[in-house]
Amino acid sequence: EAAQAYADLVRRWPGSHLLPNALVQEGNCLQNAGRCQDALPLYKQVADGWPQDPQAAAALHGLQICYGALGQDDEAVALAKEFVKKNAHSEAAPQVQYQVAEHYLARKDFAKAEQELDTLKADYPKSVVDITATYWRGQARFKNLKFNQAIQDWKDVVARAPNHPLAPRALFKCGLAWYRLQEYGQAEATFRQVLDAYGNTLDVAADARFNLGLTYKRMGRDADAVKAYQEVVAKHAGTELASMAAIRIGYIYEDAGDYAKAGEAYRALAATDKGKLGAEAQYLVGDTLLEQKKKGEALLAYDAVQQNFPDQSGWAVTALAKSGELLESLGRDKEAMQRYEKIISLGGDPSWQSAALKRIEIIKAR
Repeated sequence: EAAQAYADLVRRWPGSHLLPNALVQEGNCLQNAGRCQDALPLYKQVADGWPQDPQAAAALHGLQICYGALGQDDEAVALAKEFVKKNAHSEAAPQVQYQVAEHYLARKDFAKAEQELDTLKADYPKSVVDITATYWRGQARFKNLKFNQAIQDWKDVVARAPNHPLAPRALFKCGLAWYRLQEYGQAEATFRQVLDAYGNTLDVAADARFNLGLTYKRMGRDADAVKAYQEVVAKHAGTELASMAAIRIGYIYEDAGDYAKAGEAYRALAATDKGKLGAEAQYLVGDTLLEQKKKGEALLAYDAVQQNFPDQSGWAVTALAKSGELLESLGRDKEAMQRYEKIISLGGDPSWQSAALKRIEIIKAR
């Protein structure tokens, strides 16, 4: 109905200044209804007939979406490039040039994306998309392993537009680039700057705290790493990042030989995360108990993986196999066979079943 209303406007007032907008809106309605072939000529009419109108950029964006839906992405990019070439002084040109770069970013062709963003910034340095373009050029450069140049772009975003929606993420990514350069002191300072300046931006703050933990670990400052991870767990409870932080607390204690504290950390995670990391944590509870010569408790911990995390087949099978090995070492072959038979009954990876079957054959041959 909306598409028909816009079509009626076009038919009744062909000379209206609203015509480009009406054509684009009609195209949008058809596109949303899955009628991309019908939308294409409407978008083309605006792009060709009103290149100076702001709606030209919207029309070319519509063309990009439609051609993409039809599996003809290259057509959209070619049209956009031709538009900028012919209408370099159009108000829509910077946005269209940015859309070309977006296309390459979406394809993960970061070399071409960087080139297109270079062109955009050189030709339209004062455009309304310049800050956004600067941020994404930083991202393209980061992906192209040009870390110092990426840092300069992201610093530029923060310096020129500290309140821009992308500024918190830009500053955080500076920290990531310093980390990749193994300049851990700079990385630490940048992540702390993120928390000072943008601590209320929760997703960025969580990332900064987590990456502080990674940075401290690289610097050999394990106690500080644990504190950083604990802050993630406390302030961002229930998130995937909190689980990733929690298991790293356990890793640090385990690497240090403090198996009691490691076990506590793993138990806490297994109690709150019912996904893959929770299953891993439950398995590692068993490992820490084994290290403490608590074989009976370790068996219970390994069995709890399959019981509490039945959907995590990889960790369930690993725990059953470990239980089987431990039971064999204790001379409890019948119970070990039960664990191996359970692995076979679960199906899944043929290599798991083959290994379990081999252990059963060895036990029977004794």
